[in-house]
Amino acid sequence: MTLDYGLAGKHAVVVGAGLGIGRDCAMTLASAGAAVMCVDIDEQRAAEVARAVTESGGKAASFVGDVTVRANVEALRDETDSVFGGADVVIDIVGLAFNFGILEISDEDWDRNFRLNLVQNFLVTQVFARYLREREIAGSIVHIGSATGFLPHIGSVAYSAAKAGLNSLIQSSAVELAPYSIRVNGVAPGVVDTPRRRAEFTDASVTASLKNVPMRRFATTQEIANTAVFLSSGLASYISGQIYLVDGGAMAVGPFPSALPETRAV
Repeated sequence: MTLDYGLAGKHAVVVGAGLGIGRDCAMTLASAGAAVMCVDIDEQRAAEVARAVTESGGKAASFVGDVTVRANVEALRDETDSVFGGADVVIDIVGLAFNFGILEISDEDWDRNFRLNLVQNFLVTQVFARYLREREIAGSIVHIGSATGFLPHIGSVAYSAAKAGLNSLIQSSAVELAPYSIRVNGVAPGVVDTPRRRAEFTDASVTASLKNVPMRRFATTQEIANTAVFLSSGLASYISGQIYLVDGGAMAVGPFPSALPETRAV
């Protein structure tokens, strides 16, 4: 017996498709038979991923835009409808860690963090949920969040708060949209081995980060993409309002020692 993901002939939108997890989501969706709109703020990255999909035998198009702006998300919806004739699946990977503590972060960085890590998720959810409802499409929306939405990282107050807010957005939206057969779920990775993260690694930081990870390694971008594509597929047709932790068992262990602040003299 072979598994049927139920994605053949579907139309998917991957927001943040240019690198890492987003690229793997686009390629994996295409391999399952979905046409993919590859969205990125960087034109070259968006076009390159779309080209990689088509060269592998899939169907893809690219869209360039800043999804923290409602007009751009609406333009993305319209372009997807024009090119593919519809949208069934949305995966939103956009996000960026802001490593500022509560005593240091500025108003500007706080606001920019929330636009990137929560507001754009709201915009994508609302714009595409309205589209799916109006066309009576039983669709799926998946957001890539973070384990920090469950256990905040000290020194990353805005990012942790935004990701906790994203968890609530996912669950609230799932309840409201269930009568329209629209599912909303999330994936909450622990530490992922991405090119950006690898550039930040030191022997000491790797040791500290892995101390409470029972599997003793970081996630790959493909492992996160696999979870997102599963949640988007027909295999997850009765799953909604869930945030899947993909962290090698770290949250089962408890707080990371590396996240605790150092004792400081007052």
